[in-house]
Amino acid sequence: MAATRIIGVEYLKNNSPIIKNVEEDVLITSIQKAQNVNMDSVLGTNLLNAILSKIDNDTLSGDYQTLVVDYVAPALVEWSVYYAMPFIANKMENTGMVQKSGENSTPVDLQTLKFMRDDVRNVAEFYTQKIAKYLCANDILFTEYNTEDEVDETRPNKNNYFSGIYLD
Repeated sequence: MAATRIIGVEYLKNNSPIIKNVEEDVLITSIQKAQNVNMDSVLGTNLLNAILSKIDNDTLSGDYQTLVVDYVAPALVEWSVYYAMPFIANKMENTGMVQKSGENSTPVDLQTLKFMRDDVRNVAEFYTQKIAKYLCANDILFTEYNTEDEVDETRPNKNNYFSGIYLD
């Protein structure tokens, strides 16, 4: 199921500040990373796999569709933008990491990029926490939530803000 994505490149471009001519490869990688890292963390492996299976089989409906459309997709957009930002203008080539610059454009400095990524991360964490709250309030609707079968599966994380210090 690794190739199945909850959102596509076109959806990402239509729901974010990413312009239409950004290379799809960078965005596909970013979507997949956001799904594998952040959505697996908040949904848990079993619920994420159930959603991907429903997408594969074209059976996403009802409560699962509400979860995906209203909660998961907005978070995935923000996390995908977060992961894509450093690689839209910077590329890894044979000579090492290079920065691309077109006509009439100037790359942003590192401080500006960090500021922009922090802002996107804050919004992504907000949407991710909305997923966690929705699932906690509606866990009876999703039998795969809070279950784990194997050692390598991820249990859902219910606190999705990162402040550098975590106190329980």
